[in-house]
Amino acid sequence: MARRDDGFSFDALEDLDTVVEVIQQVTLKDGSEPLALDQETRWRLQDALERAKAREEAQGRPFSRREVNASLRDDEHHNLTHQQW
Repeated sequence: MARRDDGFSFDALEDLDTVVEVIQQVTLKDGSEPLALDQETRWRLQDALERAKAREEAQGRPFSRREVNASLRDDEHHNLTHQQW
């Protein structure tokens, strides 16, 4: 639960700034040669993308409470419990 609001944190905005910086470098080039990022920028971009992926995974996935409640009423959770053994 502590990581749920990480998508709106100052660190997330700094990561977004890093990604925007690289995208600006890409768009300002004419495309005739590959983009040569210095090592520090490459590391910052890689770290920013890894943190963004971790924040996305921390959000979880949506579910329908109605479907979950119906599964609980149908005792499907007991089947899952027995599968663990």
